[in-house]
Amino acid sequence: MANADFICIKSESGRGAMRLGSPETCVVLDRDVDDPALGRALRSQLAKSRHLTPMQLLEAVISVERLYKSWVTRMMEQFQYRNRRAMFKSMKACMVSLQAGGFVLRPLHHDKLEGWSRTKDDSIQDIDLPENVTPAELGAAVRQAFARCA
Repeated sequence: MANADFICIKSESGRGAMRLGSPETCVVLDRDVDDPALGRALRSQLAKSRHLTPMQLLEAVISVERLYKSWVTRMMEQFQYRNRRAMFKSMKACMVSLQAGGFVLRPLHHDKLEGWSRTKDDSIQDIDLPENVTPAELGAAVRQAFARCA
């Protein structure tokens, strides 16, 4: 996720259904971070993603709202937003996965204040990169993905 003030990289884990990592595991970077540092932070967060057992997934479903609220509160305090609208109004979101030997970056459409999605024929192009891409190239691709967010 990114807005005018920060880029936040959060890991998710799961098996089909995804679970947010704890708010403490998200990496918050200055919006002006250089591409190599952005690429390294993304690789590090992706390395934290794990498959979950059915019991872990159930626990995750129960805690997802609490974790999200905690993250929002932390970001609002850290960046001194007066309200949620100020933080989320221009927030862009992108899903990144490492699969079949390469990275897939999926820019998302900002549907509502705190909602992002994709539809089958939305004309937003994904970005595919080989697994051996440099941190600078990966960081630049993240910026390109955010630029494609609608």
